[in-house]
Amino acid sequence: MRHAKIALLLAGVLAAVCFLGCGKAADEGSALERAGDAVRQAGEEVADSAAEMADSAAEMVEDVTEMTPEQIQAKVEELKTKIADKESELGKIAEKLKKLSPTDLAGDGAKKLQQQSDTLTEELQGLKDKLSGLMG
Repeated sequence: MRHAKIALLLAGVLAAVCFLGCGKAADEGSALERAGDAVRQAGEEVADSAAEMADSAAEMVEDVTEMTPEQIQAKVEELKTKIADKESELGKIAEKLKKLSPTDLAGDGAKKLQQQSDTLTEELQGLKDKLSGLMG
């Protein structure tokens, strides 16, 4: 899942560079610098997110040792429902993004949708990690 997130991030940066690269030649250096800054920041965010997910999964493993089989099964079902809900939300955002024109993809609305998608993707991965921890 992290690979998909990184691929989406790189695709977004590439699109930004392409859109920004359509300007004057003098702007090329600053556009590349902004793109490089965006890549560095995104890399830091991915690393932070991965660390948080690892901590969350470790906490879940500790909790499982204190749960009854019925409690574990109930938690598994709860997580499956949450995962399905998050996947549905992601699907709706993907559909909205598909309907946008190339011009709209560069706008604030698309950026907000992409941020929502990124947040949901992180939450979804966290839920899947928890589920994996429960199921051993």
